[in-house]
Amino acid sequence: MQKSTLGLLAARAFQLLFAVVLLGVGVSFVRDINYARRVCDFNDLNCDFRRLPSSSYFAAFTGAWGILDGLVGLVGAFVAALPWIAVIVFDALAAIFYIAAGINLAVLRSNFGTCGDLCTKWTTTIAFSFLGLIITVVIIPLVFFARRRA
Repeated sequence: MQKSTLGLLAARAFQLLFAVVLLGVGVSFVRDINYARRVCDFNDLNCDFRRLPSSSYFAAFTGAWGILDGLVGLVGAFVAALPWIAVIVFDALAAIFYIAAGINLAVLRSNFGTCGDLCTKWTTTIAFSFLGLIITVVIIPLVFFARRRA
Protein backbone atom coordinates (compact mmCIF):
# COMPACT_ATOMS: atom_id res chain seq x y z
CA MET A 1 0.00 0.00 0.00
CA GLN A 2 1.37 3.40 -0.96
CA LYS A 3 2.11 6.16 1.53
CA SER A 4 -0.46 8.48 -0.02
CA THR A 5 -3.15 5.82 0.42
CA LEU A 6 -2.15 5.26 4.04
CA GLY A 7 -2.30 9.00 4.67
CA LEU A 8 -5.71 9.13 3.03
CA LEU A 9 -7.00 6.28 5.22
CA ALA A 10 -5.69 7.96 8.38
CA ALA A 11 -7.31 11.25 7.38
CA ARG A 12 -10.59 9.45 6.65
CA ALA A 13 -10.47 7.87 10.11
CA PHE A 14 -10.16 11.33 11.67
CA GLN A 15 -12.92 12.63 9.41
CA LEU A 16 -15.25 9.85 10.55
CA LEU A 17 -14.33 10.47 14.19
CA PHE A 18 -15.06 14.20 13.92
CA ALA A 19 -18.33 13.55 12.06
CA VAL A 20 -19.54 11.01 14.63
CA VAL A 21 -18.77 13.42 17.47
CA LEU A 22 -20.47 16.28 15.60
CA LEU A 23 -23.57 14.16 15.00
CA GLY A 24 -23.73 13.01 18.62
CA VAL A 25 -23.18 16.43 20.16
CA GLY A 26 -25.46 18.03 17.56
CA VAL A 27 -28.35 15.68 18.37
CA SER A 28 -27.82 16.24 22.09
CA PHE A 29 -27.74 20.00 21.44
CA VAL A 30 -31.02 19.79 19.50
CA ARG A 31 -32.63 17.84 22.34
CA ASP A 32 -31.49 20.40 24.93
CA ILE A 33 -32.75 23.33 22.83
CA ASN A 34 -36.14 21.69 22.37
CA TYR A 35 -36.35 21.06 26.13
CA ALA A 36 -35.43 24.69 26.88
CA ARG A 37 -38.08 25.90 24.42
CA ARG A 38 -40.73 23.72 26.09
CA VAL A 39 -39.75 25.11 29.52
CA CYS A 40 -39.98 28.67 28.19
CA ASP A 41 -43.36 28.00 26.59
CA PHE A 42 -44.70 26.29 29.70
CA ASN A 43 -43.64 29.15 31.99
CA ASP A 44 -44.68 31.86 29.50
CA LEU A 45 -41.14 33.25 29.44
CA ASN A 46 -39.79 35.43 26.66
CA CYS A 47 -36.98 33.20 25.38
CA ASP A 48 -35.60 34.38 22.07
CA PHE A 49 -33.84 31.46 20.39
CA ARG A 50 -33.88 33.08 16.93
CA ARG A 51 -32.40 30.68 14.36
CA LEU A 52 -30.80 28.41 16.94
CA PRO A 53 -33.14 25.41 16.56
CA SER A 54 -32.82 25.26 12.77
CA SER A 55 -29.07 25.88 12.97
CA SER A 56 -28.63 23.04 15.42
CA TYR A 57 -30.62 20.71 13.13
CA PHE A 58 -28.29 21.71 10.30
CA ALA A 59 -25.24 20.95 12.45
CA ALA A 60 -26.59 17.47 13.17
CA PHE A 61 -27.25 16.98 9.45
CA THR A 62 -23.69 18.08 8.74
CA GLY A 63 -22.38 15.38 11.07
CA ALA A 64 -24.51 12.78 9.30
CA TRP A 65 -23.29 14.00 5.91
CA GLY A 66 -19.70 13.83 7.19
CA ILE A 67 -20.22 10.18 8.14
CA LEU A 68 -21.65 9.44 4.69
CA ASP A 69 -18.75 11.29 3.08
CA GLY A 70 -16.20 9.37 5.14
CA LEU A 71 -17.76 6.03 4.24
CA VAL A 72 -17.95 6.90 0.53
CA GLY A 73 -14.33 8.03 0.72
CA LEU A 74 -13.24 4.77 2.34
CA VAL A 75 -15.04 2.78 -0.34
CA GLY A 76 -13.46 5.00 -2.99
CA ALA A 77 -10.00 4.30 -1.58
CA PHE A 78 -10.40 0.57 -2.18
CA VAL A 79 -12.81 0.30 -5.12
CA ALA A 80 -11.40 1.59 -8.38
CA ALA A 81 -14.85 1.50 -10.01
CA LEU A 82 -15.94 4.50 -7.94
CA PRO A 83 -14.79 7.61 -9.85
CA TRP A 84 -12.45 9.83 -7.85
CA ILE A 85 -14.29 12.93 -9.03
CA ALA A 86 -17.46 11.68 -7.29
CA VAL A 87 -15.49 11.29 -4.06
CA ILE A 88 -14.11 14.82 -4.41
CA VAL A 89 -17.64 16.18 -5.04
CA PHE A 90 -18.83 14.50 -1.82
CA ASP A 91 -15.82 16.01 0.00
CA ALA A 92 -16.49 19.47 -1.43
CA LEU A 93 -20.13 19.33 -0.33
CA ALA A 94 -19.04 18.19 3.12
CA ALA A 95 -16.60 21.11 3.34
CA ILE A 96 -19.35 23.55 2.37
CA PHE A 97 -21.72 22.07 4.96
CA TYR A 98 -19.03 22.14 7.67
CA ILE A 99 -18.13 25.79 7.08
CA ALA A 100 -21.79 26.84 6.85
CA ALA A 101 -22.68 25.09 10.11
CA GLY A 102 -19.60 26.39 11.91
CA ILE A 103 -19.98 30.01 10.85
CA ASN A 104 -23.74 30.04 11.44
CA LEU A 105 -23.43 28.66 14.97
CA ALA A 106 -20.44 30.89 15.76
CA VAL A 107 -22.33 34.02 14.71
CA LEU A 108 -25.35 33.00 16.79
CA ARG A 109 -23.07 32.21 19.76
CA SER A 110 -21.41 35.62 19.61
CA ASN A 111 -24.78 37.33 20.08
CA PHE A 112 -25.89 35.13 22.98
CA GLY A 113 -25.22 35.50 26.69
CA THR A 114 -24.20 32.80 29.12
CA CYS A 115 -26.18 29.59 29.06
CA GLY A 116 -24.33 26.95 31.12
CA ASP A 117 -24.27 23.38 29.80
CA LEU A 118 -26.07 24.41 26.63
CA CYS A 119 -23.18 26.75 25.76
CA THR A 120 -20.68 23.93 26.28
CA LYS A 121 -22.48 21.76 23.74
CA TRP A 122 -22.86 24.76 21.47
CA THR A 123 -19.13 25.51 21.55
CA THR A 124 -18.29 21.83 21.03
CA THR A 125 -20.55 21.73 17.99
CA ILE A 126 -18.80 24.79 16.57
CA ALA A 127 -15.35 23.31 17.24
CA PHE A 128 -16.09 19.99 15.60
CA SER A 129 -17.67 21.74 12.61
CA PHE A 130 -14.39 23.53 11.99
CA LEU A 131 -12.28 20.44 12.74
CA GLY A 132 -14.36 18.54 10.19
CA LEU A 133 -13.81 21.36 7.71
CA ILE A 134 -10.04 21.30 8.20
CA ILE A 135 -9.69 17.54 7.78
CA THR A 136 -12.01 17.54 4.75
CA VAL A 137 -9.98 20.29 3.07
CA VAL A 138 -6.83 18.24 3.75
CA ILE A 139 -8.45 15.12 2.28
CA ILE A 140 -9.37 16.64 -1.11
CA PRO A 141 -5.77 16.86 -2.44
CA LEU A 142 -4.97 13.49 -0.84
CA VAL A 143 -7.75 11.87 -2.89
CA PHE A 144 -6.45 13.54 -6.02
CA PHE A 145 -2.85 12.44 -5.51
CA ALA A 146 -3.70 8.93 -4.31
CA ARG A 147 -5.88 8.29 -7.36
CA ARG A 148 -3.41 9.91 -9.74
CA ARG A 149 -0.67 7.49 -8.71
CA ALA A 150 -2.92 4.44 -8.90
